[in-house]
Amino acid sequence: MGRRKRLRYRAAGKQAESLRYRRIRGMKRLIMALGLAGPVWAATISGQILDSRERPIYGARVDVSAVAGSAAFKPFQASKLTLRDGTFTFTVNAGSYRICASVRKNVVLNPCVWSKTPPQATVTQNQTLVMKPLVLARGYPLTVQLNDTGTVLAQAAANRTGNTVVVGITAANGMFHPMPVRQTNATLREHVAMVPRDTPVQVSVVNRGFAMADASGKAVPSGAAPYQFSAVIAGEKKPRVFAFSVSGLQKAGN
Repeated sequence: MGRRKRLRYRAAGKQAESLRYRRIRGMKRLIMALGLAGPVWAATISGQILDSRERPIYGARVDVSAVAGSAAFKPFQASKLTLRDGTFTFTVNAGSYRICASVRKNVVLNPCVWSKTPPQATVTQNQTLVMKPLVLARGYPLTVQLNDTGTVLAQAAANRTGNTVVVGITAANGMFHPMPVRQTNATLREHVAMVPRDTPVQVSVVNRGFAMADASGKAVPSGAAPYQFSAVIAGEKKPRVFAFSVSGLQKAGN
């Protein structure tokens, strides 16, 4: 093959490649125009997280989720940590969103747990919304202790008997939240949750298979039905402790 023919073939190949590229680019534009390329982020939600003294909270986790049933609803959920000045920004579609904030190992309260009307933001297409600063109220420790002098809880866990005790609280939103275990050893298990001050909180203790009693000596029945009581924390210097004793194993339902 002569040199001129090789040059003609090379030029034809470049033209064909250029044509294919233009076709692909045109298809991408068409897909975007028809809205087939997934969501087009057209709005932003910004805000700031403060503590009860109105100081910025650095590293707070902010969760944004679309509110089902709202206009232009599209499933969406995202999380970010706040910057040093407590600010956050999310790029979203037009619609309504629930804004939740929490801080791990801190005394502030998540408004989505402790408020009957969690914070929300509604944005339209191309809107930039700056929310009012979200002030997280201070929480106070509510403590439930399981005193287990006979190491019954530890033995049941080691032997995987299926016996267990679940401790939790019902928040303002009506949802049940398990109380985290703060410390545990062979003879003690302590559950602690941060709750609002001077606010009645319903505490539930579900006993599955143990002989238990509250501080007054009243038996805590074993079974699916929870043992419940109302507690109010008034910001005492010495946190209130609600104690229970575990004395042995017991068949569910007895």
